[in-house]
Amino acid sequence: MNEEMFKKLKAAKSAEEMIAVAREYGKELTKEQAEEMLTLANEGNELSDDELDEVAGGINVPDWVKKYGPEVLKLMKYLF
Repeated sequence: MNEEMFKKLKAAKSAEEMIAVAREYGKELTKEQAEEMLTLANEGNELSDDELDEVAGGINVPDWVKKYGPEVLKLMKYLF
């Protein structure tokens, strides 16, 4: 995922729009995944303990991901 893709996913208003954005970037999403992503995108910016466990570790996080924080991490789990 890159910043442009993230912005398009964040702006999507329906599961169908999210699926189209993912396809544009060579990724596949099911309708169920896209619906869950919409729910996550509209939640607060706090990560649950389970989400923190999923992303914990020594990864190199691009600066643009740091700018958006937890919102990006919630959406990334479906696209990587």
